Amino acid sequence: KIEYYPVPYNAEPIVSINKDKEQGSNSFYFMWKTEAYPRELKNTAAYLMTSLITYSIEKMFDERISEMLQKENPPFLGAGFGYENFFVSKTKEAFSAAVTCEENKYEQGINALYREILRVQRHGFTEVEFDRFKSEYKSQIENLYLHRDKIESSQYVNDCVRNFLDNEPMQSIEWTYTNVTRLLDMPQFSVDMANGFIKQMPDKNLVIMSFANDKEGNILPTKEDILKWMAEVEAENIEAPVHEVDNRPLISQMPVPGTVKKMAEDKFGATLITLSNGVRIHVKKTDFAPNTIMLQAYSNGGTSLYDIKELDQTANVSLAAVGGWGEFSNTEINKKLAGIQAGVSTGVNDSGEMVSGSCAKKDFETLMQLTYLHFTAPRKDMEAYNSTVQRSKVSLKNKELDPMTALQDTLAKVVYNDNPRARRAKPEDLDRIDYDRILQIYKERFADADDFEFFLIGDLDVDTIAPLLAKYLGALPTLKGREKTKPTDLKVTKGEHTNIFEKQLETPSANVIFIYHTPMKSNLKNSFMVTMLNQLMDLKYTESVREDEGGAYGVPTSASLKSYPEKIAQLTIQLPTSPEKRERMTEIIYKGIDEMVNEGPKDSDLQKIKEYL
Repeated sequence: KIEYYPVPYNAEPIVSINKDKEQGSNSFYFMWKTEAYPRELKNTAAYLMTSLITYSIEKMFDERISEMLQKENPPFLGAGFGYENFFVSKTKEAFSAAVTCEENKYEQGINALYREILRVQRHGFTEVEFDRFKSEYKSQIENLYLHRDKIESSQYVNDCVRNFLDNEPMQSIEWTYTNVTRLLDMPQFSVDMANGFIKQMPDKNLVIMSFANDKEGNILPTKEDILKWMAEVEAENIEAPVHEVDNRPLISQMPVPGTVKKMAEDKFGATLITLSNGVRIHVKKTDFAPNTIMLQAYSNGGTSLYDIKELDQTANVSLAAVGGWGEFSNTEINKKLAGIQAGVSTGVNDSGEMVSGSCAKKDFETLMQLTYLHFTAPRKDMEAYNSTVQRSKVSLKNKELDPMTALQDTLAKVVYNDNPRARRAKPEDLDRIDYDRILQIYKERFADADDFEFFLIGDLDVDTIAPLLAKYLGALPTLKGREKTKPTDLKVTKGEHTNIFEKQLETPSANVIFIYHTPMKSNLKNSFMVTMLNQLMDLKYTESVREDEGGAYGVPTSASLKSYPEKIAQLTIQLPTSPEKRERMTEIIYKGIDEMVNEGPKDSDLQKIKEYL
């Protein structure tokens, strides 16, 4: 049983409007101060029960918001709901909600969020939604339990900190698994409990804060506007939601399965399975992550095979995924997979196509079904597509307000000689996208499954999964011949280039980026050397720039090997400092480079890195 202890503050609403010229989003935060249970009851049992209830409310509400965002012309760019500390205070709890609105569409966004909150308060969540949450959470906690011997130290540290600061219980995963599964199976743990909890949300005790961009033409609402809109929504007759169970199978018409043609050991000690359609899968059993199977697949080709005239289409092939797969929208698939730990994603870049996924051991067949759908059945959904494009446009417009965007644009222009392939996407670019062409390009990229090399690694048994590989991957379409990646002209500018520009900021700062590159083959030795160089430069600048000079909190460095479109090694050094220290700190960066080139690393630094590695 759980009891509720609402605290009657009865305070009038407080509204705070905050504006910033460099703030990119227009967000509103609503927090209803309350205390649904006394904090002294934060013993393990009460805390676990309340945590489960509040988490269920958050996940069910998020699911409803996700569904709204899939529709054309969604009322907001994003929204969320939760139960947490009241801002930075750890002495009071609060029901909180947040909404990010499109510029000058604040009434629409705030009303839509508040309407959904009232819908939950008046009608509650449904049994279908709550059962879906329980199924999903039970699956997650089972997976954590099976990984109980592989918990990382950082998790234990976090548990200790939360116990010390917030008096949160430090229960073991064994205790949590036993008691969570017991609670989830209890008839008392029902949707009525979640709905009872949400009804404790007070009518008053409300604080509203907004963080918005201060730009010409952006007319923000006043306190009176917001409270008036909320009162109007409260007067509405808000209908109860309808949620039904979808019993359709993931794949409506099962494909004709292939067969296992050959099984042999490859040069890495894995089992290479060749299927009747030519698909090759490298399978290796490991014990790093119990109950987990990882999938990767790669094929050469990518967008390099298309004319640069189609850059607007090839740069946005990822939008082929917004409609979902097979007969299901993305929202429907997420509901369908409640209680199933399996997921797949696909991607297309300049040089090739890739597939990645993972699953719990028991859900391997679902992983194969999802892989089959990602190859064969991208789903067209104009509403979801238009919604995604609309929200992306707003995000790109907001990005223009970020001063770092100007730096990124200049970097792309100078480093890649103003090559269009390196340019940042802009709002007007999205108007030139052809959804049908994007879907066509996606289908072309995944039309030849035997052009991919598949890898499966994890807690698996080769003989057990082989029939499922044949059933789904063996049924994938294949074409004759193998594609090769074409070279492109996206290459780093040769020679020495210096570019200095000024941009007025509310908070003055200086950012200096140093980029060095040289021809270098991609192999294991060079990869190892580049990793060591990266760590050596980190040590050098931590000592010289941060500790000796106090010129920057940190000087991030990154070093990497690239094999496409050219084989190079690249070292990037970032120096965030103050304008008055820019020239002095720049000299120190150059001095560090000269010392490394002419003298090599300090013996003490090299020894530290060798010991760490």
